[in-house]
Amino acid sequence: MGRIQQCVKDVLNTANKTEDFGQAKKRIEQLFVVSKAAHRGHLAVAQRIRDQINRAYDDVPMNAQPCLDRILEWLDREYLQPRQQAD
Repeated sequence: MGRIQQCVKDVLNTANKTEDFGQAKKRIEQLFVVSKAAHRGHLAVAQRIRDQINRAYDDVPMNAQPCLDRILEWLDREYLQPRQQAD
């Protein structure tokens, strides 16, 4: 299993068992540290994580979905939405 797949599996497991946003976020940040050199930044990794969570979203229990929603919003806000540049 690849690093990204393992990370997503861990995040889904965290959301399902403890609904701990902080722990799930920390797991993704650990992956970013490991993969930063290989991917020259976080954009590609963040997008792959987001895509895999989206594919699994409907298969997780309802009580886990709010945690995943927060993770997706965080990924969008911090890594996937284009930054506005000051003029």
